[in-house]
Amino acid sequence: MTNHDNENASSINTNIENNLYLLIKFGEKSHMQNLLDNGTLFMRRLKEYRKIEHDAIGDEFEGISYSCPLSSISMSVNGKPFPLNGPGFCTTDAHPKFNPFIYCMYALTTKHLLCQEGQYIDDKCFSFGNTAVIIHDIMKFYERLKDACMRNKFNIEAKTIEYVDQELHDDKMGSFRKFDYFKYQHEWRAIINNAKKCDDTMILELELGSLKDIAYIVPVQEINQVIKFDKFN
Repeated sequence: MTNHDNENASSINTNIENNLYLLIKFGEKSHMQNLLDNGTLFMRRLKEYRKIEHDAIGDEFEGISYSCPLSSISMSVNGKPFPLNGPGFCTTDAHPKFNPFIYCMYALTTKHLLCQEGQYIDDKCFSFGNTAVIIHDIMKFYERLKDACMRNKFNIEAKTIEYVDQELHDDKMGSFRKFDYFKYQHEWRAIINNAKKCDDTMILELELGSLKDIAYIVPVQEINQVIKFDKFN
C-alpha cells in the first residue's frame, strides 16, 4: 500500500491489470452525466460504507484488517484449551483511524468471456442507479486519474477487489479484499489515503476533465445488450 503518512508527495500505484477491458460506473442519470461531461469522481470514506443500509452498497466489514474462522481459534480456562468449534468467523480492525477515500466501479475482465451473451452484468448491480457510464479506453482513464492526483499531491492505489470466503479465509483483509457474497459486483477500486486537507469531510470530489472521448453513457437496462464479445477465427 502507498505511504499514507507523507502528505506532500504524490505516490501513484495504478498499473493496469492485463485482463481489464472496461470500467463501468452505475448511478443516477444526473451524476453519471457529470461523470461523463466533467470526469467528476465523488469519493466516499471507506468505513462510511459500514453505516449504509443498502444490501448492495453497505458492508459492515468494509476495511477490516483481518478475518479468520472460529475453528482456528482456541480459548483456555484455567490453562485448559477449548477449541471454538462450529461455523462462524472473527474479524479485527487493527487500524481504526485509517479511513481513506475510495471510488468504486464495475470491472469487465476475462472472467466475463465465460458469461452467456447478454448476461455479462448481474441485474443486482442495477440497484446502484438507472444509468451507466462505460469507460472503454482504460489507458487514457488511468492517465487522467494519475494527472488529477498529481495536481493535488494525492497518493492513489487502484486495482480490482479480491473476493474471499468468510467461513474459510484466515488472513489479512484490508482495502482490496471483500467477502465473496459481493463478488457479483466485480469491483475495481481506487483509494486516496493522504487527503489531509479533507480530514473533516466525508466526500472528496476529484475532477479528471471530460471523459466524452473515452466513455459512453447508457440506461442500465441496455448495458448487457451494448456489450459483446466476438470470437475471431
